[in-house]
Amino acid sequence: RRRHIWKVAQFNQYLRRLGLRECREVQRSHAARFIESRTPRRRSGSSSTQRQAAMRGAVRSFLKYLSERGLLGEPCRAPPPYAGLLEEYLKYLKLERNLAETTLKRQARCATLVLEDFCPSGDPEALCRVSPEEVQASFAKHTQDSGPDLRRDIQGFLRSFFRFCQKQGY
Repeated sequence: RRRHIWKVAQFNQYLRRLGLRECREVQRSHAARFIESRTPRRRSGSSSTQRQAAMRGAVRSFLKYLSERGLLGEPCRAPPPYAGLLEEYLKYLKLERNLAETTLKRQARCATLVLEDFCPSGDPEALCRVSPEEVQASFAKHTQDSGPDLRRDIQGFLRSFFRFCQKQGY
């Protein structure tokens, strides 16, 4: 516990050097830069990698603590153009197919990956112009370095999403 608190205290000192004084000023990007600054430049031994992982874990758990209490300064992000379509799809999954929240979260994660390729403007009419080759290319792009779970999730999303689009007349 002392080592964990010591790592978080180092992060606090880093934030103070940046001039941050309030929790709401802290952002996840600060943690990423802090961990990057602690990365050893020359040697890449297992002990230095373990220390970096321990530092990352301590800072990540601290940020989670702040976030759960609403104390973390999250940058405001504009919703993506396809947010309305995504919301409509998730509502369909919840009401029509009665899917669990965890499944909805997985579907939303897959949707954000794929909808950026198919519908970047947010216009459902763009879905009419998606070719099978584009579907294959998008699938390959998002799953080339991933495990079987993500591949299975994206395949399921594609089947379900295009079924939804057909039902809606998109």
